[in-house]
Amino acid sequence: MKKTLLVICAVLLIVMPTYPQATEGKNKPSREEIFTVLENAFLAQVSLSEELRTKEEINEILSEYFTEEYAKEFWDINVAEENGKFVTYGTDFAPYYIPYYQFSDKTEVVFEGDKAYVFEFFPETHEGPVGYESHYEGLLLVKNGDSWKVAEYLYDTIPESVIEQSDSHVELINTNNQVAEEAETTKEVETASLQFQLGMNPIGNLIQYGAIISSGETESITALFEQNDEQLVMGY
Repeated sequence: MKKTLLVICAVLLIVMPTYPQATEGKNKPSREEIFTVLENAFLAQVSLSEELRTKEEINEILSEYFTEEYAKEFWDINVAEENGKFVTYGTDFAPYYIPYYQFSDKTEVVFEGDKAYVFEFFPETHEGPVGYESHYEGLLLVKNGDSWKVAEYLYDTIPESVIEQSDSHVELINTNNQVAEEAETTKEVETASLQFQLGMNPIGNLIQYGAIISSGETESITALFEQNDEQLVMGY
């Protein structure tokens, strides 16, 4: 009986399908791969200005890097008809083009399932001909089969849950925590210094602090510390 059970278990292990583990991590592209997709998408858009093409030819070029909805939005605004064929013209106002294809350390890439958010934070500026408020700007890519395609242009509409996962947000939190810790340390040092000075000359310091409080002077405690430290150095 024991031998029979062992044989059955061995057969089950052989015939049972094996399920891959952690496939999400393996299938997730690298940061550089996402940047390559966006750069190629931008070059595909630019290539549409090189020559007249049929509608089918342009759709074929765009469909490799953009979802059907995004390609339609790009087409409606940027593609013009000429002699029965189609082409794009150069312009300073170019909606639905990839807004930036030379990415830097400031560019965030955050994955959420089959979505990839590529974005940057732009601080407020009013210099030059165009000013704007502080905002996030970027693109949403979605997984389409084995490839990733641009699905949506984002202007200050990036989910808060995505922003919280970005490196810049984590860095900001760490910076704020460090500033708070330094402020708390400074406060503790000042308190210890005050206690030490009162202990060194309790009567004199009480008279001095009492005079300040009673006269309503606004001299800061920090300035008083500096004065007392100078006196200690001089031997008073």
